Amino acid sequence: MSNSQDLKFAILTHLSRSGSTLLARMLDDYNDICVTTEGEFPLELFGVKSYSPIVFNNQREVMEYLEKVIYRRRVASWKLSSETILQNCQLAGYPLSGPALVKIFLSVYRETYKPAAKMVIYKACPFMPWHIPESIKFFSEVKFLHLLRDPRAVLHSQLTSIDPFTQKPYSNSALKTALDWKKAAELTEIDSNILEVRFENLLDKPDQTVQGIFQFLELEDASKSDSGEAFINRMEQVDQELHQEITLAPNPEKNMAWQENLSSRDILLTETFLNTLMGEKGYPLVLMKNSNPIFIKILISGGICKQMGVKILRRTQRVFRLLLSSPMYLIRKIKLKIFHG
Repeated sequence: MSNSQDLKFAILTHLSRSGSTLLARMLDDYNDICVTTEGEFPLELFGVKSYSPIVFNNQREVMEYLEKVIYRRRVASWKLSSETILQNCQLAGYPLSGPALVKIFLSVYRETYKPAAKMVIYKACPFMPWHIPESIKFFSEVKFLHLLRDPRAVLHSQLTSIDPFTQKPYSNSALKTALDWKKAAELTEIDSNILEVRFENLLDKPDQTVQGIFQFLELEDASKSDSGEAFINRMEQVDQELHQEITLAPNPEKNMAWQENLSSRDILLTETFLNTLMGEKGYPLVLMKNSNPIFIKILISGGICKQMGVKILRRTQRVFRLLLSSPMYLIRKIKLKIFHG
């Protein structure tokens, strides 16, 4: 059974194509840190997005949740022992909260892959940076890392990379990426348990950046493991193919590919929408400068309305799919929303 009494926890948040897998591999290289591959825990486990944290009253409820919810997500790729999970739930005692179940999974993950590690970091998805403030009251002892990257570089990577699970680009809209980046950048400096890590610093001065992360995580031993391949070997095959270069030394030049390949329209739209926020985060404007093109603002206004419509449509589709596949789970999620707070 896993002993998590002295185990520390952290959550790594990021936008897609921000360099989080590279950071995860770099941190996992160290003996004291075990970083999970992406698992996609449901948000009701964290008590965010207007959900009250789910509560399990007995082992039967946990087993049903594992079978019908957890193991239908990428958590299944972790290949953890259900028996060990249930044993730890029994030791923790019922009723068992969602945050407690998350920590049990992370503890068992550490025990399975790096039992000597002193900290386990959950590479979060779909838990996003803007979920951090709401979750802090349920994870008060947890450290949060948020990886921030130049929004133009993020957009370029999202447009040119194919999501192996949807077979579509990670983004088809500069405005959608800018909206997400804005939410992430504005909500990650409100608590001492949150550290914002700039991807560019990770490329330009990796040792100094990792040292700062260690200080934030309150870890002292910065000795590395013998092999840097352990993390990528735990990743699903499709993720390994997408992130083949994470075992190589960081290449700062690749981060600037957007300057030659991203369209002027997308750059101008991104800079107009994010404007001063980019400057505050250390990303100078290259096209917009101090101008505010009216036609770009019109595009932004229309784009925001479109994105709102797309979001409503997708949420409606998710509800209908859940209604058909697991109506009882949908009812439980609705109850958690109703009784939130």
